[in-house]
Amino acid sequence: MIVGIFVKQGQTTEFAPVKIFCDELDKFGIECVFSDNLSSADLLVIFGGDGTFLTAKNLAVKYGLPMVGINTGNVGFLSAFESDDVKSAAKCIYEGSLIFSERSLIEVECKGEKFLALNDAVIERDKTSVGNSVMAKLKLEIDGSHIFDLNSDGIIVSSPTGSTAYSLSAGGVVLSPDIKAFIATPICSHSLNSLPIVFSDDKEVKVSVLNNSCNSLLCCDGRAVKTLSEGDEVLIKKSESFLSIAESHSDFFTKLKEKLGK
Repeated sequence: MIVGIFVKQGQTTEFAPVKIFCDELDKFGIECVFSDNLSSADLLVIFGGDGTFLTAKNLAVKYGLPMVGINTGNVGFLSAFESDDVKSAAKCIYEGSLIFSERSLIEVECKGEKFLALNDAVIERDKTSVGNSVMAKLKLEIDGSHIFDLNSDGIIVSSPTGSTAYSLSAGGVVLSPDIKAFIATPICSHSLNSLPIVFSDDKEVKVSVLNNSCNSLLCCDGRAVKTLSEGDEVLIKKSESFLSIAESHSDFFTKLKEKLGK
């Protein structure tokens, strides 16, 4: 077995948890390779927080690798292990005792380009924009049905995995990972009628930038990928690809309380 390693930006392969982990795997006769050499890897282990995990997901999709998170960041909601538990992580890999769950990915299409997100696709006002308005004016459609127009800071379309991230901070509900649904959550809407909507993940979402809107940004998993202006459209649907992510020993609701209940 060959284990790929992805480390948080600014950390090196000499970072103590990484070194301990690799030394432990070496005792079991398991080879480690790093993120510039993943073509022969069977598994991708990520050292960092949730941001690092989301960055690494593109490599996991490219090489078809299951993901195991070891939290050396802050919240680490996507991680199966904490930084002081690297020896246990190595032992679980050796024993083949890890439990994986399949997580939906979001496919986002805009201006002829496609992007993948694990957590969410966000259309939000560009706070540096100078124009007719400092407000994002957006139209939400689901499977061709007009849901509402928004005067707001933007809208979040999240997967169940992403429902505990930005969407939750904006007032969205939590979806357990096994629910086959997405959630559309307005950001600071100027209307009492614009509430979060949960819908089946087999439906396609279209978000359009309306007249007199300020410029907006399309962000996938927290990274800006496109600038949007009046008339631009974003199409969002469930991807045919998915990720296999190692689960922690705590069940989802226990982990929810441990990580976000403080």
